[in-house]
Amino acid sequence: DSFDAVGLRRKHVAFFLNLAQRGERQLGGAEQAAWLDRLDTDHDNFRAALEWSESDPDGREDCLRLAKALGRFWEIRGYLTEGRSLMEKALAIAPIELEDLRMRALNQLGNILRVSGEFGPAHQAFNESHALTLKLGFKQGEAIVLNNLGICAMNLGKYDESREFYERSIEICREGGFTVDLARALDNYAGLLSLTGQRDRARELQREAL
Repeated sequence: DSFDAVGLRRKHVAFFLNLAQRGERQLGGAEQAAWLDRLDTDHDNFRAALEWSESDPDGREDCLRLAKALGRFWEIRGYLTEGRSLMEKALAIAPIELEDLRMRALNQLGNILRVSGEFGPAHQAFNESHALTLKLGFKQGEAIVLNNLGICAMNLGKYDESREFYERSIEICREGGFTVDLARALDNYAGLLSLTGQRDRARELQREAL
């Protein structure tokens, strides 16, 4: 039998995409440390899977799915330059009609850029993600991205703009019952209020967030 290199590579991509997606779901929970180590152990396999799926005309959706799944890992472990480059490549080649996936990947790219201190490019990525949340009618995604836009605006010294983003995020979270996202937005808004001298109000929001 002839050796099917393409088929083998696609199986490799599928296996490590599944692993990355499992890890992504665990990075917000009690098993975070163990999963960070597991993902780090297979980082070279993830790099190879990204490279192969990028070069495969039928693998470009998987390339973006894999990059998006690894985004939080790259952010936490500090693979910021590499993560940004790989995410931007995956977004550039992914089919434009994958709007839900692109929305999530752009938000994660924004997080990587924000943690890198590149608040202007982060703001742009979050804006693109926000536009897709509106197009798709995804209210929880809108709340999450508005909170991230609030952080960026705050770091850029645009306090009035930041306040508007946080207040809208909080409003959507209350309406939709998005409790975890509400806690995050309240805490971030409290940081802005404290920064601008409104410490009593900041403490009220921090208590609610807690």
